[in-house]
Amino acid sequence: MPLLSGVWRSLADILVAADDPRLASKLSETLALMGYRVQCVARPQGFVATTPSPPDVLVLTSSSLTRLKRRAAELRRSDEGVHIPILAVVDESLAPRIAEDPNIDDFVVLPVSGAELGARTAALLARPGTGQSALQADGLVVDRASRQVSVEGRPVTLTRKEFELLVLLMTHRGQTLSRQVLLQEVWSGGDVASPTRTVDVHVSRLRTKLGPKHGSLIHTVRQAGYVFERDPSRSPQATSP
Repeated sequence: MPLLSGVWRSLADILVAADDPRLASKLSETLALMGYRVQCVARPQGFVATTPSPPDVLVLTSSSLTRLKRRAAELRRSDEGVHIPILAVVDESLAPRIAEDPNIDDFVVLPVSGAELGARTAALLARPGTGQSALQADGLVVDRASRQVSVEGRPVTLTRKEFELLVLLMTHRGQTLSRQVLLQEVWSGGDVASPTRTVDVHVSRLRTKLGPKHGSLIHTVRQAGYVFERDPSRSPQATSP
């Protein structure tokens, strides 16, 4: 697995939904160069309904105003309390109508520069209470905006490194992350005395603070690293501590 590109930006998943494959490719490439993880789909509603981790921002574009507004409304009806910010990319002629749509959080007008696209995306990600600002798993709640963690309503105090480690694992749910990747992302590849020991000690402390039930959501994958998995049956190679 390649190293990620900076812990906070690498945590953001962007979904691009566009009728025009060329525009979708251009938007995706621009966002990917900024360090975001990007996926492209034709219909966002079906994708969001089936994926275990909703995107942090949906970039939505269509030459049809009716289709764009319908897809935004469909997403709002299916997001089940997790507000996914929608950034619309539209022709100038559609801008006045889009600005009035309550389902769309922000919009940019074509042709859009990479700087403006990046700035609008970052602004949506910074809004508290939107997208996956709050990560949840079986009573474990991690609010990235306020940097607060709770377990079944009980506040849990984590160090900065423990918090970043937990966020990184939760936002890559079901994906095994090697100790090298964790060290690179959380410690910025810093020169530590014992890299493997550093990661293992922080994981152990994190598990202890989360308690037996929720600490066991972080599984050790032998000779590979760690994985955060809500359902242990989906991770047959992983073992709890």
